[in-house]
Amino acid sequence: MSIKESLERKYDKLVAQITDVETKLNEIDKCKYYRVSIFGSRRLDERSKWGQFAFELARRLAWEGIDVVTGGGPGLMAVANAGARKGRIEASSKARSFGLVIQLPIVEPPNNFLDVSKIHPRFMTRLENFFRISTAFVALPGGIGTALELFYGWQLLVTGFIKEPRPFLLVDSEFWRPLMNWIEQYPLKLKLLDAWEFNLITVVDELEEALRIILQDFNRWKVECKLT
Repeated sequence: MSIKESLERKYDKLVAQITDVETKLNEIDKCKYYRVSIFGSRRLDERSKWGQFAFELARRLAWEGIDVVTGGGPGLMAVANAGARKGRIEASSKARSFGLVIQLPIVEPPNNFLDVSKIHPRFMTRLENFFRISTAFVALPGGIGTALELFYGWQLLVTGFIKEPRPFLLVDSEFWRPLMNWIEQYPLKLKLLDAWEFNLITVVDELEEALRIILQDFNRWKVECKLT
């Protein structure tokens, strides 16, 4: 066996072990935490309408004791983490503000509003952790990174790697509707995906609508986990 083949076998074994550990962690954490991952651009801040949405959404979630998870960087990520911290203080809740930080060639430190931060050297492990530790997902406007998070999570829902239906919201129909229209007009119309797969994603415009969907699922989770 060549050195390359030996390394490939060791790598495959390591991936299998990591997958097994993640499965067990999911089972342990299922009824311990309810967390919402909020995705969005690092180039938008609190002065934008999306920044105001992210801040208030995270703040209101923290009132309920729901943890908020972001990429831990600047822009909408920092705004959401700041909102979660403020909400926790206002409500004296146990909600925490998480940041899964990507280690980029350009040094970009975690934002200042994190209670827990974890630095990932690769996008692969970072993406896995977003969807392993969170129960609901919200994507605000963003670029390639946000699109990556959307499609990666959507694929996990479709394929059953995320075993239970979970809210996945896209905020701002003006921004997201053209993309969803394209998916509906081409992949869905050509039967490259099924209607139930398409309907796993919900587009919202209003803060109260987003909160209603998430809190309804939060209440379902509490009942399922016998926490009420």
